[in-house]
Amino acid sequence: MFWGSLTRLGLVVALAGAAIDQASKLWLIYVFDLAARAPVRLTPFLDLVLVWNKGISYGLFPQEGPVGKWVLLTLKIVAVVLLLVWLARTHTRLTAVSLGLIIGGAVGNAVDRLVHGAVPTLCFSTSLRNPSISAGMFSTLRTLPSLPASLDCCMIPLWGMAP
Repeated sequence: MFWGSLTRLGLVVALAGAAIDQASKLWLIYVFDLAARAPVRLTPFLDLVLVWNKGISYGLFPQEGPVGKWVLLTLKIVAVVLLLVWLARTHTRLTAVSLGLIIGGAVGNAVDRLVHGAVPTLCFSTSLRNPSISAGMFSTLRTLPSLPASLDCCMIPLWGMAP
């Protein structure tokens, strides 16, 4: 049930995605010290800012206490298990890589929630969110007959969502 012909590929991608997710966030927070430098002007129309997301996607259902934190972690675990079942049943490399990226991003965010009590949200205007989740979602959506036009021009942060 949890192992298919492309599961190993998806898990390697998930591990790499989670590692890159954690390394990049740790560097931006503790080495580059983004909080002290924010906003960082990347282009005339693109600033990088650190926000701590205590909710789920787009800052929905913010949780301040330990009960809320554990509820969100439990939901994330359930989601990852369901994605693992899907990964075990997939028959295309693109879907395996896509699911691996989504799983890696979810695991990275779960680590953030455990360690920091919130997910560091590196916000700027772009159509990407968490790099791992975004890449997985984008390539998964590309397998659909047509990509929704709203994904091409929306303003969504890199990791999570600003308040």
